[in-house]
This record gives sequence, structure tokens and C-alpha cells, in this order.
Amino acid sequence: MKSLVSIQILRGVAAWLVVYHHYMQFFHGFNSNSKLGQFFSDWGDFGIDIFFVISGFIMFYSLAGSGYGAKEFLVKRILRITPVYWFYTFLIVFLSWVYSKEFEYTAWNLNTLVSSLVFIPTENPSGRLGYYPILTVGWTLNLEMFFYAWLSLCIFAFGRFRFLVCAITLIAFPLVWDEHWLYASILTDKYLYEFVFGLALGYAYQGLQRAKPYLSYTLGISLFLFAALLFQMNLTDLPGGQFSLNRSLLACLLVLSALSFETVLFKIKNNLFQSLRYLGDISYSTYLVHTLVIVVFSHYFVNSGGALVESFKLLLVSMTIMSLSHLSYQYIETGPYLKILKRKLIG
Repeated sequence: MKSLVSIQILRGVAAWLVVYHHYMQFFHGFNSNSKLGQFFSDWGDFGIDIFFVISGFIMFYSLAGSGYGAKEFLVKRILRITPVYWFYTFLIVFLSWVYSKEFEYTAWNLNTLVSSLVFIPTENPSGRLGYYPILTVGWTLNLEMFFYAWLSLCIFAFGRFRFLVCAITLIAFPLVWDEHWLYASILTDKYLYEFVFGLALGYAYQGLQRAKPYLSYTLGISLFLFAALLFQMNLTDLPGGQFSLNRSLLACLLVLSALSFETVLFKIKNNLFQSLRYLGDISYSTYLVHTLVIVVFSHYFVNSGGALVESFKLLLVSMTIMSLSHLSYQYIETGPYLKILKRKLIG
């Protein structure tokens, strides 16, 4: 499957939106005197919406022209998600012992550790978080893994109707599932809709690939301007951590707008552009490691100081996250042991 440059760049943008959102949370309690700081406080979690829409799109894009069976698809997704997630889950268990005060919100026991590792939503023992795994950003991975498992079941049972059945059922679950039923924290979550929106974008992109370049670019510009207008009108404003249909629409507009320029973006080879693309390549590691870095740094930095101190702190946190993301991508996400596992499990 050819990697899409537009999607990789958007992944990088989404990851760093979330990074600076949590930076504002841990260092400033989501309060800022600057417009940029307040933007990340209010809008940094929008990166999650982008991630979910992209995930639905990529599943369609990777499956539509392939002969993947249900088993091969699911094993590929497990190998993509699990090794690095497990690594950082065990790392945070260790860090919570070293930096007990800073990681007090990550209380855990054997039951929650096992549940976190196998993506089963379980209430955090701290009593302050709700249904969050030990590595708290993993709440999105619980949704992702359910989506992959459900889609693989649809592949097995419904063949060429897999996307349609998957989309209909994902829309239906939050509407009919009771909050007291099994697995309710997943099946009542309307973030499932964003996977459906991503699948729909997969169909739209098939038509976009057949369009004349000038029509594609015109559509891309129009979608971006509409997204900017939607943002400017504050129609998507909603407290973080809650599903917003308007934010989902904005994410869809941005993803489809980016895809409209795929043919021209693919031809750009300069170093700066390739660096932006690489931020997308390592975005999964960035997403997993960033809260650990921020929390550890909060042990050594106080929240006071002038603009110079704040700039130094932000730069140091950013460079540390970027460096660790690179190492994580090279040696955990794409390490040689993973290739061996793939060969043994799926050939």
C-alpha cells in the first residue's frame, strides 16, 4: 500500500496538537495569557478527532484494493499497535514508582495492568479518572482496537459488504447500547462515528483519484476555506474530552482537503517537507511517549518564570519528545523483531 503524504503530514499535525494540549494541561492547567497557549488548551484535543477520522479512512484505503482476510488484517493491526503500547505501559508503571507524586493519577493494580494490556476498559483505581488505562492516552487505543476487531469480524462474515455493515453497526451501537451493559464505555461512545466518517472518506477519495487535477485542487481549497470559516464562527467549540459532531465535520473537511492535494504533495522532495512527513511516520510513538516526558519534566520545572524560561522549557520538552519518538519508531515500532513476528504469523 502506497503511503499517502497528505495523511502522514496531517498525522504529525494531529500528534503535536495533542502534545501541546497536554503541555498546557500539566504546566498551566489549561490557562494561558497568550492566544497561542489558549488555542492549544481549547483545541489541542482536536488532534484526537483527526486521528480517528484518519484511522477509518486508512482502514478503507488499505483494505479496498487488497485481498486481506480477517485474520491477516487483525494480526497486522495488533502487531502495529501492541508492542510499542505495551512498552510504554510498563515504562509508566516504573516511572510511577520513581516519580510517585507526579504520576499519582496513574494508580494501578494487577487487574488494571492486564486490562490495559489487552485493551479492556476498566475503571482506574485512583477514583479520579474513570475508565482510563494505566497509560491514559490509551483510551483512544481501546476504541481503535475495538474498531479493528469489529471490522475484521465484518470482513469474515460479510465479505464485500464489510464496510457497509461495519458503518451501520458502529452508528447503531451508541444509539441502542445501554450504559450499564457489557463494554458500555466503548459501545456507547459516539467517537465511533468518526471511524464511520473515515470509511466514508475512503469512498470519496476513490472518486477524487479519478478527478482532473484542477478540480481536485479547487475542491481542496474550497474545503479548507469552509473549514476555516467553520472554525472562525466557533461552531465547533466544545469542552475537551467530549464528542462533537461539528468537530468531526471539521476533521473530515481537513482530511479530505489534504487528500485533494496528494498528487502535488507526493512530488515535493525537499528536506523540510520530508521532515514534516517523518513527523507523521513517528506520530504514534509521539502520541504514546509525550505525556510521560511532560509529567517527568514537571518534576524539575516550576510553573513560574518569564517568557525566556517558558520558551526554553517548551523547546526542551519538544526536542526530548521528538528524539524519543524517533528512537521508539526505529527500534520498537519498526524494529527487526517485528519483521520476524510478521513473517511467522502472516508470512
